[in-house]
Amino acid sequence: MKSKGDREIHRKDLKKMSFKIDIRGDDRYEGMEEFSIQMPVIRNYTYELFGSKVLSKEKIISPRHKYIRLFLNGEYLGIRHLEEGLGRELIESSSRRYGPIFSLKEDIAVTLGETQFDLSDSKYWINNNPLLAREALTILESTKIENR
Repeated sequence: MKSKGDREIHRKDLKKMSFKIDIRGDDRYEGMEEFSIQMPVIRNYTYELFGSKVLSKEKIISPRHKYIRLFLNGEYLGIRHLEEGLGRELIESSSRRYGPIFSLKEDIAVTLGETQFDLSDSKYWINNNPLLAREALTILESTKIENR
């Protein structure tokens, strides 16, 4: 468990902090190994949850979302938004074959044309199928050129 988030709202104080959870070993929380927990306002209250359900209903891969009651060291901190991380479990729970997952390097830029892509689980892809990862990155990079 570690703190997460780039904005000040994620780290205002310990009782309102956003967390990233990565479970080691075979245990999972409702099938999820990796997820984040944050104040509901950070994920636009129910909009993110609703959008995810709509996408999933249309068979489009979308992280699972839910609301939980958060306790920290026995103290109740209120309702929090739980969001599944982007990883193998998300892909496989959607009955899809695991493939490369990319995100934007937000420390460089947040717009498509100005940023770079970050390959999730890069060690796995470098060791197991570097050609697939390279081809996927090439396709993503071409979308930046086409959108200029």
